[in-house]
Amino acid sequence: MLTVGYLCLATLVMGAGYLYPMPQSGALGAVLSIAPYILAGGLVPLIIVSTSAHVLVMTTAVIGTFFWLQQHPIALAGQSTTAGLLTASVVTPLLITGCCFVSHRGWVSARDGALLVALAGVAFACGWDIQREASLIASVDERLLTPTVYGSYLLSPPLGYGSYALALGVVSVRGSMTRNSKAFALHTAYLLVSLAALSLLPLDNTLLTVASSLLIILILHTVSQVYGMAFIDELTGLPSRKALNDRLRNLGRRYAICMLDVDHFSQVNNKHGHDTGDDVLKAMAKHLSAVTEGGKAYRYGGEEFAIVFPNREADVAADAIDEIRKAVAKYRFTLRKGAREKSDTSGIRDRGKASKRNSLKVTFSAGVAVRASGEKPEEVMKRADELLYKAKEDGRNRVYYEAEDTEA
Repeated sequence: MLTVGYLCLATLVMGAGYLYPMPQSGALGAVLSIAPYILAGGLVPLIIVSTSAHVLVMTTAVIGTFFWLQQHPIALAGQSTTAGLLTASVVTPLLITGCCFVSHRGWVSARDGALLVALAGVAFACGWDIQREASLIASVDERLLTPTVYGSYLLSPPLGYGSYALALGVVSVRGSMTRNSKAFALHTAYLLVSLAALSLLPLDNTLLTVASSLLIILILHTVSQVYGMAFIDELTGLPSRKALNDRLRNLGRRYAICMLDVDHFSQVNNKHGHDTGDDVLKAMAKHLSAVTEGGKAYRYGGEEFAIVFPNREADVAADAIDEIRKAVAKYRFTLRKGAREKSDTSGIRDRGKASKRNSLKVTFSAGVAVRASGEKPEEVMKRADELLYKAKEDGRNRVYYEAEDTEA
């Protein structure tokens, strides 16, 4: 959904740049000529907020590409593709794709630094080769179907389309492996915006339009990050306690609330380590997010979760929770072998290979209460919490509920 949102707004800017050429003279032309640099300056605080090297490198690569194209005249109809356009269409997707392997938090680690140096080296080598008279890359491009050129509206070189197709494939695979939807959306948007700009835009509009598009994308990305920090629990991906508090303020008169706690969670941490505890919480969140009967799961704190059921009675909500309890009781959590890997894709190879010796069985207890007449959400949660602790006292791995008369 993020990718769609980015591209919809960027498409509006692209369409405006395509349909309305930038004036070359007069006061408006003078202002618009420096507008790209003003917009590029506006990108700086957004990059700082993102505190991520891959955003900085991608933005620099795309803005730099179109600044480069402004300094190099492009071939017109009937002429071969210029070195500048070919360089841009090969190097830009290469740099953006390489950035999806850079850490998405913090600035530059030693590993990221080595990767960025390698990327810069490959990009420089590609640019150097294309500028040579006996260019290997240019010769490959010339053997492909020559792109059609319509006046001042240019299509990217054939090799450029191949580079972008390969880049989109790599970004898609990387996104599915790391399950980082925000990073996938950002990289995909950068690739498609730069490809569209190379293919469709009038040359005098390109830098301004691209800078505007990236500014919009980074504003949305920053808003998404800020929202995530405030309302999404970083570990489990569930809505946070703040999101729960906001939801409780907008509930109607009929609802049920479930308070749920992982049994013997402190023992899991003490015996198997906090990494295993984190894995248990993430797996638990995955189960809870599939709750039926209109329930919505939230991370309440520690090993405790809350589930809100609008317009449901306690027995109906309790049945939905009990189905999850049974599924969790049968599920075996795979224990990590040795130290936790720092890679985003660690553990993929061993997923689904649980055995009794390297797995852990976990259960949870829950209490469900329905709103009584005139009761506040906090009071309903308190009663649900009391039922939760009664379930623990009576042996754990069970769901208790107590129906109350509700206000019509």
